[in-house]
Amino acid sequence: MSNRSLYIVWGVTGGLGEGVSLALANAGHDVIGYARDVNKVNSSILDAEHIEIRSMVISESFYRQECAYLEGRGLTIAGIVDCVGSTQTPSDATLTQRFKDIMTPNLFHPYASTLIFAPVMAENASIVLVSSIRALTGTDNQNIEYAFAKAAVENLARSLVHHLKATKVRCNVVRPTPILGTQMSRAWSPQIIEELESKALYGTLLRVDDIVPVVVFLLSPSSLAINGTVIDTSGSFGL
Repeated sequence: MSNRSLYIVWGVTGGLGEGVSLALANAGHDVIGYARDVNKVNSSILDAEHIEIRSMVISESFYRQECAYLEGRGLTIAGIVDCVGSTQTPSDATLTQRFKDIMTPNLFHPYASTLIFAPVMAENASIVLVSSIRALTGTDNQNIEYAFAKAAVENLARSLVHHLKATKVRCNVVRPTPILGTQMSRAWSPQIIEELESKALYGTLLRVDDIVPVVVFLLSPSSLAINGTVIDTSGSFGL
């Protein structure tokens, strides 16, 4: 790693996390990419210059350990992008287990990790959290926990603005629709894709590369006037 701008990207095993990491690295920035399963990280990330891959665990003690690691190396974070999330839990799980399985990656992770890493972030650094169009529209009972977890993430960002004002660290949210190019989308059947496309304003689903430039912009000094804001990147999905 160099003394150039350092960015942390949580969740680089594919989709938005992979795309943002590569965009930042290709622009000459240094990236530390975290993955829950390093074996699932694509070669495009593993072979890229300026990207260091580290294995992650969703726990407070892990975040504190990694924060100490960065401080020990004298690294200051210019931005954090949270691309960790999950909607996968057994359909026969109890309500308590479903709640825990969904809330841990989708809400506890951005809450705990951003608060713990904030002290080692540079002034005017930027945090970008990832919500979902489901935070706005709600969903059926199958993924009800996911929908209100993402709604809470949007409120978390607004609250973090106040909490972080002394450090001038900004926090914004992107709110995408279901997008192609993610691990989740690879499991969609043609019928599911057809149904989703019927709800897209122009009849075509967005792709990861359509969202990446918005995230990179929110990380850049050009977006200093944007703080505590949800940027809807759903392409008017379901309008």
